[in-house]
Amino acid sequence: MIRNYINIAFRNIIRNRTISVINISGLAIGLVCSILIFLWIQDETSYDRFHKNSGLLYRATLKGKVEGIEFHQTYTAPPFAKVFKQDFPQVEEVVRIGYYGEILVLVNERVFSDDMLIMADSTLFDVLSYKMIYGNPGTALTEPNSIVITKSTAEKYFGSIDVVNKILEFDDEAYKITGVIDDVPHNTHLHFDMILSMNSWEASLTNDWNFNAFFTYFLLKENSDIKDIENNLHEFVKKHYRFKDSWFEKGN
Repeated sequence: MIRNYINIAFRNIIRNRTISVINISGLAIGLVCSILIFLWIQDETSYDRFHKNSGLLYRATLKGKVEGIEFHQTYTAPPFAKVFKQDFPQVEEVVRIGYYGEILVLVNERVFSDDMLIMADSTLFDVLSYKMIYGNPGTALTEPNSIVITKSTAEKYFGSIDVVNKILEFDDEAYKITGVIDDVPHNTHLHFDMILSMNSWEASLTNDWNFNAFFTYFLLKENSDIKDIENNLHEFVKKHYRFKDSWFEKGN
């Protein structure tokens, strides 16, 4: 029976070739477009979901008005992270991240250009989930002039990924590699090749609340409600800033 149906369908296709080509082409194009749209939506909604506790991750942003001028920015001051964690017990951990800018890297008398360098506190791996291949995630960014690099960066510079304790040079300083992590997934807003210890930058240690230069990410404790922080946020901001308001962005 099924074979007869197939034969009849095939004869109809042969008999009405033009209409059949149009119908089959339209169906194929529709299916391809549907699949592409599905894959695009899946990719867009997967951004930063690889972090273990993505549902508890937030980034602090500031919105305010100074001398009649309104602004909304993602940067916070050097002391923001430390004071924020002290004032809100709902916060499990916090980390500051800043972009370093383009550099020329010297490795074994060879020069490389790189603009994917960030700075981060030693708590980075407690907040965000990057897989450490070599090194200790708890101490890799503790000391000044320590640096963690990605797997592909290690291969580019040294031809190997087991490069802990090797030296990179840039900006007339020597930096010791203390860790190697997996390459950062493409579906993230935070892209980098290298992570420099925040303690390498003296300006990160200041208490200047007018120097906004860092992204601040924080991880909520289990069973904590972000609204508990939001309800007390105005007083926190008023205490330390001259701004009108502040809030948080969900995720990273």
